[in-house]
Parts: sequence; C-alpha cells; structure tokens
Amino acid sequence: MQFQGKKIGIATTVAQLVNTIVLKEMEQMITGGAELFIIILDADERGLKNPLKELLPQLRASTPYSPRSGGLAGSSPTHCPPLDLLVIISGFPGLLEHLVRLLPEEYPGTPLVLLLLPSPGEKPAFPQLSSLIEKKGVFFVPFGSLSSNRDKESGLPLLCSRIDLLGEACAAALEGCQLRPFVWDNHYFPH
Repeated sequence: MQFQGKKIGIATTVAQLVNTIVLKEMEQMITGGAELFIIILDADERGLKNPLKELLPQLRASTPYSPRSGGLAGSSPTHCPPLDLLVIISGFPGLLEHLVRLLPEEYPGTPLVLLLLPSPGEKPAFPQLSSLIEKKGVFFVPFGSLSSNRDKESGLPLLCSRIDLLGEACAAALEGCQLRPFVWDNHYFPH
C-alpha cells in the first residue's frame, strides 16, 4: 500500500484515538508515505454539526498528526492543505444522519471513506447507510454485523467496520474504487 505524498484527513473523536487497531492502521499509512491530519469532532450534537458543515465543503479546521509526539501537534486547530482523502470514523449517534443531509448525491469533493463503529445509545441506521452507499464519492471500510450485539429496542444487529482494512479501503478509494466485498457475513467477521 503506497500513499506517497497523499494528504489524508481523519475525522474522529478524542476517545476513538485510543483504539490501538486504528492507531496501527494510521501508522501503516504514515509508513506508506501519507501525511495524516486529525480532525477532532465533539460527540455532542452542537460539536458535531458545526465542524462537519465546515469540513465537508472546505476541508479545514484540522490539526496535523505527529507520529513522533504520539498525538496531536499543537493544541489549536490549524488550516490543513487540500486533502486527497477524508476518513470519517462514525462512533457517535447521529453522524450518518448528518452526513446524509450534508452530502449531495454526487459528492464532488475529496473522496470520503466511512469507518463504522457501534456507539452507546445509537440505533442501527440502515436507511441512512443505504442512502450513503448510493452516493458517488463515498466509500466504506468493509463492515458487518456484530452477531452478539443487537439494539435492545429494534433487535437489529449493530454494524462495525473491519478496522484492520482501513488502509486497504483508503488505497482503493484513492483509485476511485470500493474495496470488495464491503459487507461481511457474520462467519467472516472477526469477533
């Protein structure tokens, strides 16, 4: 996987940055030549809407990621250069719904890769997911249902991406392709 000279933004919450698999994938992208920019999104409703409205059309308000310091380079947001790819890690309620409203049918901007993580209190968002799958320029890290975790009210399975395929999904998205298969059956999905 080569990302030589590619500028990749990763929009996430601070809490999600402690996921060691995500960090390992980010490190592999850096080793492959990528320059990563971490864009911190607050998990509350107000903190989610405003950064996304700014981020998607203009791709700004990010903080460079520094692997040597092990985290964010500086405490105040800086403007990042135009990105080649944007990864959004969905791990909080309402994100997919906001993306459906904010993204046009043919998203003309930077390719967008979605990594699905289940979050406490979030109901399965199958209609929003279906709408995002149909949008041009939106790609997914392959995902599947967690058979042991279901929403208590609806009984529907919670969806989770194969985080270990983040780098491969990003490489495919840079080529304008969706990594296949992008939906995994339970028996293929690591528990």
